[in-house]
Amino acid sequence: MEGGTEIRMDFAVARIELMGEIVGSTVLFGDEKAEPLLGVTALESMGIEIDPLSQQLKKLPAVRLKIQLEKGCSAIFVEYL
Repeated sequence: MEGGTEIRMDFAVARIELMGEIVGSTVLFGDEKAEPLLGVTALESMGIEIDPLSQQLKKLPAVRLKIQLEKGCSAIFVEYL
């Protein structure tokens, strides 16, 4: 906050549904005057972004992931295909 002022807010995990996608995301509860706001993190976790030119929401192309276990290694490596 401005000037180092701290405020405390209640928070929870909420189910958010938008454009056919459903995710759980952390939400903060402001006072009665606070405007509702859906942040970039929640949008990106649904595979949705804001087109800066048109100011419209658009779905991102799906990215398939390949998971492989390296021989003799306990770690999991995730590679984009």
